[in-house]
Amino acid sequence: MKHSTVLIVTHSFPEVSETFVIDHLRYLQLYSTYNVMIGATNINRESNIFKLLKKNYPRIKFIELKKIYNPDIYNLLKAIYLSPGILKYVGAKKMFKRKASSILINHIVRKEAILNIHFHFGDKAKYFLNKIDLSKHIKCHATFHGRDVRILFKNPFFYTGFEKQLDSIFYISLWNFKTLKQFGFSNLKYLPNPIDFDFFNSKKEIRTSNKSEKLNILSIGRLEIIKGFHDSILAISDLINLNYNIQYKILGNGTQFNNLKSLIKTCKQENNIILLGDGNRNEVRSELFKCDLVLISSKAEALPMVMLEAMAMSKLVVATDVGGIKEYVNERYLIPESNRESISKTLISVIENRDDWYQTSIDNREVIESKHTIESFINKLESEYFNI
Repeated sequence: MKHSTVLIVTHSFPEVSETFVIDHLRYLQLYSTYNVMIGATNINRESNIFKLLKKNYPRIKFIELKKIYNPDIYNLLKAIYLSPGILKYVGAKKMFKRKASSILINHIVRKEAILNIHFHFGDKAKYFLNKIDLSKHIKCHATFHGRDVRILFKNPFFYTGFEKQLDSIFYISLWNFKTLKQFGFSNLKYLPNPIDFDFFNSKKEIRTSNKSEKLNILSIGRLEIIKGFHDSILAISDLINLNYNIQYKILGNGTQFNNLKSLIKTCKQENNIILLGDGNRNEVRSELFKCDLVLISSKAEALPMVMLEAMAMSKLVVATDVGGIKEYVNERYLIPESNRESISKTLISVIENRDDWYQTSIDNREVIESKHTIESFINKLESEYFNI
């Protein structure tokens, strides 16, 4: 019997929140009866992530959704339609919007037995739902992350009428839930980010007492302004200048790489603060194994995957009090604001008071194990997908 297919849709692939999207693909393919497709307007086929998925999960199919709807063709037809004296093209606009925008998706639906389309990011779901003419028997779902939720603070009416187009709206943190409720969403369902506990496990002994040893601090994330790495570098530099024995590594890449590299040089900390560049999943785990403490300095977040992965490996996490972070991180390890002074002050307090490091690290693992199993993730999806 042919299994039905889930089409997972995002704007581009790899996407900004690529870890969650990739885990959605990976675990749905491995642990459910569904076939899986990923659809995006732009697919970077030269990216390491794309090549890795193609190699390890050959059954996952990739389609470029920009083929579904071509604005240039539509604008041409619109111009023809609006031109005086060309009445024979009166129906061109409506015909194109009704048929050309849906011809490929309907072909894919029939060919691949798609019964569920799952969008990542609410704004992208809104974009695609307005472009694609979907058959009534298809269920549509959307997972909200962070940036798409923060849109509401600038435009409270951005998603007006949007909820009626979806069968399921998933939130990944209590902060998401409260914010979406605040702006009128009602039928919200919790979908925990899945963590592979066999992969992200705790093997290294937790260091708690020897202050003379070098303290290895790690940050992981895109090198963008919103991640606050400018302030974290300055804060760590301040601590090193106060004779704290620290090595600080940042794993990731982005538009701020050269700026941050120059900042490290200006601070004269090239030997102590290191930009590692891009890292794959194995390298993320390797760096987490080696570190003593994970620092998250973001100015805005929903629920960072690196926090969940670090806690799964029984790592201490010191993080800014934004988004859903306070739902997981003990108040003593929360940085009140993402700025140089606040990061420095919090880190000094944590470093000087290590009595509860061990128990906090153990508690971190237990918290993640209780909420973020692959089994609960798959069960939740299948209950929504199958309920047709």
